[in-house]
Amino acid sequence: MKILLIHSDGVEVTKNKEATSNPQEFSESIIKMEGLVLVAYISVEDQDTYDTDLIAKQGADEIEAAITE
Repeated sequence: MKILLIHSDGVEVTKNKEATSNPQEFSESIIKMEGLVLVAYISVEDQDTYDTDLIAKQGADEIEAAITE
């Protein structure tokens, strides 16, 4: 698993196309969030699928550590 965390003062995301077969629905094509935002880019690799509960917990722990520091 690779994680990139970015602390930002606001973020704007443009919806291009669906990345999964069951995408989350958004009515707007541009989503804006203002204020302090933590952007998390997470990539799960093939070797990470042996124990998805463990990998999910490790990812959550990294994100929690980033917001409590």
